[in-house]
Amino acid sequence: MDRKSARTIKLDGQIEDVICTSNGCFCYTENCVRKIRTPEEIDPDNLNMDIPFENTLYRNSGTRNYITARVVIQSKRFLDAVPTKVDKSTVLAYLMEIETNLLLCNRIFKGIKKQIIQKDKIKIRHRNGVIDKLPVIEELDIQVYQFLMSAKQVQQIVVSIFNEFHEYQGKKLDGPHINKMLEKMEAMDSENPFLKNLKANQDIYKSIVDIRNAQEHPNKNRYLTIDNFMLHSDGKIYVPSIRYFNSGLQFEADIVPWMQSVIAGLLHLVEMQMLYNVCKSTLIPQNFSLAVRSIPESEQNESCPVSSEIFFIKSEN
Repeated sequence: MDRKSARTIKLDGQIEDVICTSNGCFCYTENCVRKIRTPEEIDPDNLNMDIPFENTLYRNSGTRNYITARVVIQSKRFLDAVPTKVDKSTVLAYLMEIETNLLLCNRIFKGIKKQIIQKDKIKIRHRNGVIDKLPVIEELDIQVYQFLMSAKQVQQIVVSIFNEFHEYQGKKLDGPHINKMLEKMEAMDSENPFLKNLKANQDIYKSIVDIRNAQEHPNKNRYLTIDNFMLHSDGKIYVPSIRYFNSGLQFEADIVPWMQSVIAGLLHLVEMQMLYNVCKSTLIPQNFSLAVRSIPESEQNESCPVSSEIFFIKSEN
C-alpha cells in the first residue's frame, strides 16, 4: 500500500486523548497507551514509498488508571482550556515522565502490599522454642530503593515544569527542592489557594528527599534501615517497616501505609502545581475570570477519572 494512502489503525478501547511531544505521538485509550509513527516520521527522505505506519504498545495500562488520568490527561486539559505562552509539548513530555515514575511507585507499593497480605496469613510455628523461618519479602531493600529514586525524580521533574512556566529573577531552580519552589511561589503570590494546599504537604516532600539521601549517602549519623518481617519482644511478628535516623530516630513507619501516603502526596503535588502554573501564566481575556471545579468521585468517569477541571466564566461587571 502506498504511504500516502489512508490507513485504519486498530486501538484498544475508547480514545481519551493524543499527546504529541518531541518523543512522538501517543494515543491514550482507556486500556493502554500506543505510540503512533507516520511514514513521514519513519522515512522523512521518502526512500521507501511502501513504508507502513507504526502502531506499537507503549504502556499496557491506560486512562482508567487514576495516575495516568490525573497526571497526563487532566493536565493536558488544563493546558488546552486556557491560553499560555508555555511550550505545551515540553510540559507534556515532563508529565509523561512523572506518570512513568508514579506508576512504578504504585506498582512497587501494590506488589509489597499483596505479599504482606498473603504472608501475614501464614501461621508461624515454634519448634523447640525457636522460630527458624519467618515470612520474607525478597529484595525489599532494592524495591524501596527504586521507590525512593522514582519519588525523588517526580519532585525533580515538578521543579522543571515550574521553570517552564515561570522565570523568577532570571534564574532557574534545579534539583528536587520543592521547598525552594514553594518559596518562589510565595514571593509571587502568597495568598494563592493552590500554594496553601501545597504547603500543607511540605513535610512529605522534604521527607522524601531526606530519606532518599540517607539511603544513597549514609554516614554514622544519617542513615536508613529497612526491616523485613521481624519478631518483636511482645511475641508478635511485625510487618516490614523503615526507620530514618539523623542524629537519632527521626521517622518510623510501616512500609505499606508510608508508600501509600507518598504516592498520594506526590499526586497532589503534581495537580496543585499544574493548577498554580496554569492559573498564574494564563492570558485571561478581558471581563473573564478563571474558575476551578473539583469533580466528586461519584461524578468521575470510570474510563478517565480526572478530579478537576478549569474554565472561564464571564464577569458580571
